[in-house]
Amino acid sequence: VGSSLRVVGSSSLHDQSSRSHAILEMEVVTQELLAAREAVIHEESLLVPLGKALEEINFNAAQGRDVDTDLREEHLARVTAQAEELEAAREHVADLLRCGPPGLGGTLVLVDLAGSEHGADADLSGRKQTPAEIREAKEINQSLLFLKEVVRALASGSGHVPYRSCRLTRVMRHWLRDGCCCSMVANVSTSDLHAVKSVSTLQYAALVASAGA
Repeated sequence: VGSSLRVVGSSSLHDQSSRSHAILEMEVVTQELLAAREAVIHEESLLVPLGKALEEINFNAAQGRDVDTDLREEHLARVTAQAEELEAAREHVADLLRCGPPGLGGTLVLVDLAGSEHGADADLSGRKQTPAEIREAKEINQSLLFLKEVVRALASGSGHVPYRSCRLTRVMRHWLRDGCCCSMVANVSTSDLHAVKSVSTLQYAALVASAGA
């Protein structure tokens, strides 16, 4: 399914070029864990409308409007009881992860980043990039740059990590947090013609390693 959704095609630089990033996430789960997580979602769906109703009652009271005290207390009791049900459901999930088989809940994420492309390279190949290719290359390069800024912030211990810079970093923020291990496979060329790019790629990989992710 994922492969069918990924955009690929030819470009001025490659006969078969990735025109988008690809992310594959695999998690070790059991049917019991899946059912417990569904229970959490169900309890959350019950709590939300109750909470909104109580907020509306409290808002009306704050505006000086007449509020049925008994109704307010009833809603508060229902919200409290439902919040306890939700907390119990979450605790059940935590217990399953803590006492279940080794590796339960463990996640392996494979990220295949589309390679950066440069218009100057396309000119050297004999034909210029089309407007569509230029737009796609710009979006790819920007997302790679934003990801690099996130990795740099993690490596420097910055208090602010710009996860919200683009869609790619927003998705990957869940796997770049503390407790996650990250490895990077760098694809470089032995050709002298690509020495600068190969060095840049290796520097990127070294930055990932220094981030301690």
